[in-house]
Amino acid sequence: MIYLIVGHRGTGKTSLLRALKGQAPEWRVFDLDTVIERLVGQSVSEIFASQGEAAFRQLERIHLEKLVNKYQDQSSDTYIALGAGFAGVMPAGTRVIWLRRPTDASGRLFLNRPRLSSHQSSYDEYHALFDERQKRYGEWAHEILERQEGLDESLSLGDQLFFGLSEVFVGGVVTLLPHMLRSEKLAHQYLKKRLPWRDVLFEIRDDLLSSEQINWVCEVIPYSRRLAALRSSNQVGLARSMASVWDWALELGRPPEGEDPPIISLHDRRGKGFGEVLDHFTEVGRQWRLSVLKLAVEVTTLEELEQGHEWWAEDPHRRCFLPRSIDGRWKWYRQLFGKSMAFGFWREGEGSAPDQPTLSEWLSTPDQWAGFAAVIGDPVLHSWTPVEQYQFFAHRSMPVVPIRITEEEFTSDVLDFLKELGLKAAAVTSPLKVKLRSMVYQRTAKVENLGAANTLILNSKGDWVVENTDLEGLRELVKGIAPQSAVAVWGGGGTKGVLEEIVPQARFFSARRGAVEAQTDLADFLPDVVIWAVGRNRQTPAGWPPSEWKPRLVIDLNYTEDSPGLEYAERAGCPYESGLNMFRVQADFQRQFWESQGL
Repeated sequence: MIYLIVGHRGTGKTSLLRALKGQAPEWRVFDLDTVIERLVGQSVSEIFASQGEAAFRQLERIHLEKLVNKYQDQSSDTYIALGAGFAGVMPAGTRVIWLRRPTDASGRLFLNRPRLSSHQSSYDEYHALFDERQKRYGEWAHEILERQEGLDESLSLGDQLFFGLSEVFVGGVVTLLPHMLRSEKLAHQYLKKRLPWRDVLFEIRDDLLSSEQINWVCEVIPYSRRLAALRSSNQVGLARSMASVWDWALELGRPPEGEDPPIISLHDRRGKGFGEVLDHFTEVGRQWRLSVLKLAVEVTTLEELEQGHEWWAEDPHRRCFLPRSIDGRWKWYRQLFGKSMAFGFWREGEGSAPDQPTLSEWLSTPDQWAGFAAVIGDPVLHSWTPVEQYQFFAHRSMPVVPIRITEEEFTSDVLDFLKELGLKAAAVTSPLKVKLRSMVYQRTAKVENLGAANTLILNSKGDWVVENTDLEGLRELVKGIAPQSAVAVWGGGGTKGVLEEIVPQARFFSARRGAVEAQTDLADFLPDVVIWAVGRNRQTPAGWPPSEWKPRLVIDLNYTEDSPGLEYAERAGCPYESGLNMFRVQADFQRQFWESQGL
C-alpha cells in the first residue's frame, strides 16, 4: 500500500518519515521535495525563484505520479510526504494520512523555506493559506494522526499503534465521525484497522451518522463493541438493535416508561448554574438507579471543574464527568481521569469534542497512577514539556499534562485543588512565575534572588517547594554574547531578574509601551543583540522595536514556531537563535531538582 502524508508546514512530515524508517527499515519512505531537488539539481527555494510556484507544483504532480506508478505493486508499504502546498489530485489506490499538530492553527514561521508572497510576513502568509489548505487536507484524508508537540523523530505509543508497529491495550470509547466513513469501502478499511485495538468501544451517534453509514459500521463492528447514542431521535428499539450498551440523551426528555437506559447523558446546561445542573442530574440518578450518569456539559471555570470532580468522586462507578469547553482546555482532566470512569473517550482528528484526549495522549497515561506532573501556564498548547519530561515521569508511573491557567485564576486555592487531584510536580511558565514565588513559602535562594519560580514539587510533608532553573537555561542561550555588546531585552516578564544577573549590560524595554525602563530614548540606543522575551499571545500590533534598530542577532526566549521573535528576525533580516537549547537545559535542571527532592 502507498500512503501519502499531507499536512501544514512544520507538522513534522519529514521527521515522521525518518522515525518510521528507523522502526521499520523494510518500508520505503520518500520526501517529495527531496526527490524533486535531487532530480532537478536545485533546491525548492531555487526552483521557486527561477521557475515560479506553478512550475514547482507541476513538478510535484509529475514526480508523485512516477513514484506511485513505480511502487504501487510492491508488497511492502511506501510512505510519501507531500509539501504543504500540494494541490494535485490524489493518485488512485493510495491512502492519505493527514498529519496534524495541536498548534497548526496558531501559525508558523520559517526563515529557510520558500516564500509564496513578498508582500506579507511568512506568519501572515501561513494564515492566509491556512483555511484553504485545511479544507483540502480534510477532503483528501482517509485517516488523521495528531502528534504531540516536540516528538520530532521519536514515535509515541499512539504512533506505533497507528502504524501497526506495536500492540498495546487501548480501551476507552472513540466516536465514529462521518468524514472517515465516506463510502462503504472506506468505512470497512478504517474500521478493520481499528478492530484489533484491544477493548475499544465504538460510539455510533444517530445525529452524526446517516442510516447508510450506521449500516456499514454495524457490518464490521461486533455487537458487543458498539455503543449506540441517541441524540436526535427517541427510537430505543433502534438503539437496542445497534448495540448492547446505549446512551439516552436527557435533552430528548425523560426516558420512555419502563426503560432503564444503560447510560443517561446530559450535554446542555440550558442556562442553569452549574450547581443546579448537578442537583438536577443527581435526582435523575435516583430515579434511574440502574443507569450510569454521563455529565458532558460545558464547564466554564476551575471552580466548576472542582464541583464536577467532587460530584463524580461521590459515586465513581455510576457517574462519568466529561467536562467540555469551546477550546479544549479541560483535555488534561479527561486525559488523567478518563480511564477511571465507566466510559472515557479519546479521539482521532477533531473528535466529537476538543476536550477528548488524542490517542497518543490517552495511551501516554498509565491505567493506574498515584500522582501526575504538569506544565502550568497560559498558553501551554505549544509546550514540549509533556514530551521532554515523559520518560522521567513514566519511570515513576506519572503522566505529564499541560494545564492552562490564566494569571487571574492562579491562586493558592487552585494549587490546593490540583494537589487534591494528585499533582506532585510541575513546570510553570510565564506569566505565572512571579506569582508562584509569592504563593509558596518554601523556596530556594535562587527563587528569592530572582523574584520568580518555574519549578514546583510537593515534598514528603505535603508542602510545596519551588525552584528556578531559568538561570541555567539562559546562561546557555546567551553565552555567545560579548560583554561589550549593546543588548536590548524586548519584554522580560518573569525572566527579568535572571537576565539582569547574567547580561548586566542589557537594557529592558516594555513590549507594550515601547518604553525603556532606564532613562534612555529608544532612538538613541542601537543594540547589537535583541533578546526577545514576548510570546505571541502578548504581542500587540504596535509592539515592535523601532525601525532604526539593526541588530546583528535576535536571541529568542521562545522556541515556538509562531514566535514574534522569529517574525522580528525576518523583518530585521538578521540571524536568529531559538530558545530550544535554553528549554532543554533548564528542563534537565528541573529533573535534577525534582529528584533531589525525593521524587
